[in-house]
Amino acid sequence: MTIAAVALSCGLSALVLVMALVLPSAASRTVPFGVRVPAQRADDPAVAGQTRLYRWRVLSAGSSSPRSARLSTA
Repeated sequence: MTIAAVALSCGLSALVLVMALVLPSAASRTVPFGVRVPAQRADDPAVAGQTRLYRWRVLSAGSSSPRSARLSTA
C-alpha cells in the first residue's frame, strides 16, 4: 500500500468516526436516535445516559478498528 492510500483510508475513517459522534447532536432534541421522545422527556437522564453510552461505544469501536487493520496487514 502506498502512503497516499493509507493516509486516505485513515482520513476517511476519521471522518466517519466524527460523523458518528456528531449524529445525535445533529438530530432534533426530541428524536435523538430516530425514536421520538416527548419534549418534556428530552432532557431526561436516561436519554443523556444513552447518548453518552453511544458515544463511548463509537469511540471504542473507532479506536479498535485501526489496531485490527494494522494486525491484519502485518
